Amino acid sequence: MCTTRKAFGMSPRLLSFPCSLLRPYLNGIIIRTRSGMFSLHQFRVLRCTRFRSYSSAPKLHKFVLFAPDATDSPRFSVMKQHRSEMAPSVTSGIVKVAGMMVKSTPEDPYGSLIIYEAENIDAVRKMVESDIYYTSGVWEKLVLLPFLPATFPSQ
Repeated sequence: MCTTRKAFGMSPRLLSFPCSLLRPYLNGIIIRTRSGMFSLHQFRVLRCTRFRSYSSAPKLHKFVLFAPDATDSPRFSVMKQHRSEMAPSVTSGIVKVAGMMVKSTPEDPYGSLIIYEAENIDAVRKMVESDIYYTSGVWEKLVLLPFLPATFPSQ
């Protein structure tokens, strides 16, 4: 954390926009923010370039897949291949959480639940439709929806 930001108790979100937007409003001597009041000099120090972050990375969204199993699905015969094909998506961070839902015991599967993080739902749909569980008929149907988590583990 930047020592200037720490010294003035600044929130990281406060200066996440271009400081040029504030220039028309800097004609007063005291600037009031949610974090407190600052003199014009202090504020000019806080708006230094190291606070600016311009990212060209696309915004990622979370999606949840609920896929109940078909009756007499070949889940256990293709599970090893499914896991090996999912491994790159897990290590790259596209798949955040994945697992098998069970009725009562691990030998009695109900389906799959997977949370993806991707640029759009079409990218996730393409991954799901190329999954061995989908192509081999393990999943009876697919429910793929945008997901807005209230909490999520930090990376």
